[in-house]
Amino acid sequence: MEQVLVAHPHLRVKRLPSYSPQLNVIERFWRVLRRRATHNRLFTHRAALRATLRNNLCYYQSMRQKVLSLIESLRKRKKEAKLAAA
Repeated sequence: MEQVLVAHPHLRVKRLPSYSPQLNVIERFWRVLRRRATHNRLFTHRAALRATLRNNLCYYQSMRQKVLSLIESLRKRKKEAKLAAA
């Protein structure tokens, strides 16, 4: 790890608590995807669930700004938390 960091000085390691889903962007994305794709629905076949998930993932691939807004809102929350702690 140290060799990689020396070779790439633009990279930094940030230590996170062992359990911190609020700091993990993918957790926020999974929550949004679950609400959009599977919330309050009954899938009688696995194929229907797969098709719904695939369609919704394709939607987010085409809606890049929505994914970026998830990341930006997380950054904003982190900054606000730091300011509140100070």
